[in-house]
Amino acid sequence: MSNTFGNYAIIVYGGTFSGVAAAENAAKLLPDESILLINPSPGWGGVSGVGGQNAWDTRNWQHGDRSMTPQGGSFRQWYRTSGQAYDPEAIQDQLRESVAGHENVDVLDFWDAVDVVASDDGRGLSGVQVTPLKRVEGETKPSGQQVIVEGRQFVDASESGRLARLAGVPLSVGRTDWANDSRQMAATLMFQMTDVDWRTISQARSPNGQQTYGQATAPSSDRRLFWGGHWYVKNAAAIQEFNDSFPRFRIKALNAAESGDGEFWFNALLIYDVDGRYDARERGKILPATPDHSPWDIDRARNRANEIVATDDFETAMRAFPGLERASFVPDDRGEPTTADALYLRETVHARGDDGFAITRDDVVDAGTGPNDGADADYYDTRIGLAYYWLNNNGYVSSTPSDAAEFYATENPVYVPFEALTTSHCDNLLVSGYAASVSSEAWFEMRLTPNLCVLGDGAGVGAAVASEHGVDPIDFGDEEIEELQTILADEVGAILEKDPDAGTVV
Repeated sequence: MSNTFGNYAIIVYGGTFSGVAAAENAAKLLPDESILLINPSPGWGGVSGVGGQNAWDTRNWQHGDRSMTPQGGSFRQWYRTSGQAYDPEAIQDQLRESVAGHENVDVLDFWDAVDVVASDDGRGLSGVQVTPLKRVEGETKPSGQQVIVEGRQFVDASESGRLARLAGVPLSVGRTDWANDSRQMAATLMFQMTDVDWRTISQARSPNGQQTYGQATAPSSDRRLFWGGHWYVKNAAAIQEFNDSFPRFRIKALNAAESGDGEFWFNALLIYDVDGRYDARERGKILPATPDHSPWDIDRARNRANEIVATDDFETAMRAFPGLERASFVPDDRGEPTTADALYLRETVHARGDDGFAITRDDVVDAGTGPNDGADADYYDTRIGLAYYWLNNNGYVSSTPSDAAEFYATENPVYVPFEALTTSHCDNLLVSGYAASVSSEAWFEMRLTPNLCVLGDGAGVGAAVASEHGVDPIDFGDEEIEELQTILADEVGAILEKDPDAGTVV
């Protein structure tokens, strides 16, 4: 650390893509102020870095005969340097080094928040109590003395929503707002395989006559991607036997992206009943057990999943997919299958405002083609960018048809309002991570990393504007919102208009 713990203009919690976007934008806009980034994870980039999900989940908006990738800003810059598929270790190094390149940014790497300090007026925060962490046999533990870091503006860009929770923000856990329980979307443990038969991947047809996989090669990196295998998930005996034998886990259709020469990271193993808010330190706080629902914290879930990946049953099931008949797991330094250092979490909590959520399913499904139509038209005046993907939830319960994965094609991008980041329960906190004010069903689309980068850009610029003007984000008026949007468009490269002429990512 280059200075003392205190007097930070902005404290960002989360070493995710959203957190790095927030910290970097704030640092550029406030070169004479100090920024602190607290990374509570053993690595960087969240699910798309330390989580091993090494391909950008993008969807182009087709409008007439034109097409655009609606997310700009930090996402577009990272995409152009990494390509559609990338090496997770390399992207983590890139994020870490890009933050370190700002002289006014300090980093607490693998530290976590354990409490907050309220401001004198009780309307916000004045500091965060933090502690360094270590991992012992796969479990997260404190490794040193707790200290307090002080700041004026705060950003929660984490996947756990821990800072928002400590700050007393009302949070809806998992799908509470639309279902009869608090389950969170299935998590995943990413793993690496090699000796993939690309010729078979490219040509395989399933017994139903359909092509088994879609595949592509990223033009900027020549890394290969493929996805599919649904027929085999439903019909291959080895996969069925695995799924029946391990009800807490499920092999799904494959998503795989090349990280190195012939080595692929696989998104294939779903883990159910994971409470992504907590690790081993708070094991007693997870959701209460019921006869059919006994949640695991993220450390326990990852350890159990590692055990599963190492079984002969799992290897046999994976080799039932065409092109993987001779595939093998990439060994780590202990000779075990290489897996990600963190779980791929899809959902944890959602900040609920006094009037509900800033973005709802109807807003996403019925978004319009421009500022004068659609359910999101009211967001136009305070927009910080555009979000777009399919509504994709990956399911909540392995064996219940009503909880099966949803994959619904929304028609248009949605304007993302600044209100998705703010909370009246903590005036100087912006939430650009999983705890943003987005309903559980709208989160099916918003959860993808390009959209989280949009939230991160908005939070970083918003926090900088708040610090510069001495006005908390919750109190922004027309002048602050206009300045925020101008900076986002002119200096960050955010896309604020549904204009296909904005082009696609290249």
